[in-house]
Amino acid sequence: SNGTWSGSTRIDERVMHDGELFSCGSVTFVVVDLAGGAGDTRVLTDRGIAMAIADQQNTRSWRAGDDPNDLAAIHRIQQVAMASEPAQRPAAVAAAVATELGCPLCAVVLRGRVAGTMSRRLAHRLAQGDSARLLRLGRELNGQTVAAEAVGSALTAPLGTRGHLVAARSVDDEACTAAELRLIAAFAAELSEAFTAVGDLPELVGQGPVMQLLRERISRIATTDASVLVSGASGTGKELVARALHRLSGRAAGPFIAVNCAAVSESLFEAELFGHERGAFTGADSARPGRFRQADGGTLFLDEIGELPERLQPKLLRALQEGVVEPVGGVAEIPVDVRVVAATNRDLQAEVDAGAFRADLFYRLDVIRIHTPALAEHPDDIPALAAHLLRQAARETGIAEAGISEAALDVLSQAPWPGNVRQLSNLLTRALVAAEGPIDVHHLALRDVPAAPVDDSGPFLSLAEVEAAHVRAALQRTGGNKTAAARLLGISRPTVLKKIADYGIVWE
Repeated sequence: SNGTWSGSTRIDERVMHDGELFSCGSVTFVVVDLAGGAGDTRVLTDRGIAMAIADQQNTRSWRAGDDPNDLAAIHRIQQVAMASEPAQRPAAVAAAVATELGCPLCAVVLRGRVAGTMSRRLAHRLAQGDSARLLRLGRELNGQTVAAEAVGSALTAPLGTRGHLVAARSVDDEACTAAELRLIAAFAAELSEAFTAVGDLPELVGQGPVMQLLRERISRIATTDASVLVSGASGTGKELVARALHRLSGRAAGPFIAVNCAAVSESLFEAELFGHERGAFTGADSARPGRFRQADGGTLFLDEIGELPERLQPKLLRALQEGVVEPVGGVAEIPVDVRVVAATNRDLQAEVDAGAFRADLFYRLDVIRIHTPALAEHPDDIPALAAHLLRQAARETGIAEAGISEAALDVLSQAPWPGNVRQLSNLLTRALVAAEGPIDVHHLALRDVPAAPVDDSGPFLSLAEVEAAHVRAALQRTGGNKTAAARLLGISRPTVLKKIADYGIVWE
């Protein structure tokens, strides 16, 4: 009833050619002659608008002879990238590039996530190819707006690891130029390292095949919103995996809330997860939102989910199924938008079979499974892990790191490590305290590895004397800081104070 139009002319019948427009109601169509030899010189962007590749080139860094104004723009973009936290970097860079190019539509597409002022659909359509490209419509459209987000020209360049930098102008604006193509290619080249670091999971140390497979699985899963169950022995880094999933997800700007299910008493667990109203129970002097609501828009990490009391399992299941929580003492359900990542060192399938864990909750949590490997499964990564953990221990204790001998690394690589990375970390921290220089085999107090030859020529010390000497060494290393000494020794500060008094310890 509204008719079909070509420009301002109503038409009943007409032969249409490549690039011509016709409209019906509020929808405008572009005719694309795919049989006419266009082939792969076109890409389809948002709403089916056909664009041709007008120019392309490889990304490269700025070099002498380039426009100095371009160099200044590149430096400004670099400063924005380096000043931004990894989670906020894509949006910050997209905004800065939009300003430099004068393009209202600009986005960074990184591992499936889109940040910027462009719709997800359009950004994904433009984020293609392994070279920088300038795209334009096949013919002039005389200023007509083809669709709500019609673009007349666009720029796209590969960025870092599995990323693209994209910008576009509408059909009513000036077309993107070859000079701007060179500039966006230079932006992408200079930013490549910053965005490779964002997606390469630096918190997972090791380059062996086991760790590479774990990284790839995390990267694939992170962009989904499905629940994840992280399984693995204690000390294998299940929380690190959960945090990596959050950081690489579309929820990275939201909160990451961790709950240790084994550390919360059963009587308070419901209030801890779902919140409570004022006066709901003795001691509830004020209302609290609970962990689910604190994690709204982000990720909720439920560690040791196998410890969840059986009576609370149906309540957790309902929150996951319905996306709502009801605070203790409340009467209204509150919607929450949360991705749940759970972790366990138990065989939950066996617990389900034994009737100790609800099957429906297990299947709700176990949508996607990630297994964290035991350290014994990738001993080739122990030297890199040892170097990383020693640097970490040196920062925490204030003790200068002096390295570790090859003989000590050989001993560490042959150990079975029942306590996994956590055991290795604790051992290296103790060794750092005990060593006056580089860590050697005799600094490694590990029962499961070959010990250094024992010198039995001197007097045999009692256990109390050894303990007193060890506490004194920790205090000397930390300059008398009892809190830092307690951290080194793996005990509480009150215990350190008690041992100082029991043994009459003095230090310089």
